[in-house]
Amino acid sequence: MRIWAYVAVLAGLQALAAPARAETSQAHEVVRTLGSQIYQLGERTGGTPTDWSALEAQAVAELRDLPTDALIAVNDKGRTPLAVAAMAGFTPLVQALLATPEVRAQIDRKGHDRLDAHDLALLADRQTLQACHPTSENPFALVPFWVVQPYYDNRAPYPQIAALLVQSGADPDQTTARASWLSRCTDAHPDDRAEIAISTDLTASLLAAQHRASDRAKRAELDKAAADLRDMLSTWVASGKMTQADADAMIDSLYLDKGLEPPRK
Repeated sequence: MRIWAYVAVLAGLQALAAPARAETSQAHEVVRTLGSQIYQLGERTGGTPTDWSALEAQAVAELRDLPTDALIAVNDKGRTPLAVAAMAGFTPLVQALLATPEVRAQIDRKGHDRLDAHDLALLADRQTLQACHPTSENPFALVPFWVVQPYYDNRAPYPQIAALLVQSGADPDQTTARASWLSRCTDAHPDDRAEIAISTDLTASLLAAQHRASDRAKRAELDKAAADLRDMLSTWVASGKMTQADADAMIDSLYLDKGLEPPRK
């Protein structure tokens, strides 16, 4: 994909442009650091399950060494470390935090956006960017999203996190999370918005919408490439150097190689 060409440049630009972080607890920093490590690993090699497990284990060990006050502190957005870990999709960190009774006692604490840890897990933001903003071409959003997708594809964390939170006493209601998504994802595909509006399994519906959004973007790119190829091959067909059937088969292969059905003729 073209966005990989931006990675090296954006890494430097993001470092220069990033605002100073507001005061956070040590627990918030553990979550943030794990996210940074996964991103950096994604830039270098993509990462492997062994790599990610080592980073997760280190983060869990650091959390377990922290005082309770740090585990229930809130950041500048009113979010606890549990909410930040749930939003980030870090299942081992969520499990470690839920082992502390004081964390469980605040499991439904809402941030300034009125979303709690369960809401943030339901929204699965780290895996559903395109579902929310299918036409975005902003590399500052797309590059970080794609760089870490190998981790999220492997871990598939959000349904498990949502279940862990409910098992630990979280309010299972999906109304607030659904309303939040519909209010901020106004440019999502109309069919996806209609499905989300009535979904009884919000995370599953959002992940399905992400898959469709990815396929639509992929198809749009392939449609352009196919049109260019069709123009080129038309001169070969006209000159007798290639049959129309062979030209059609070559164009179809563009789609099939990407796992998409060729357009109907």
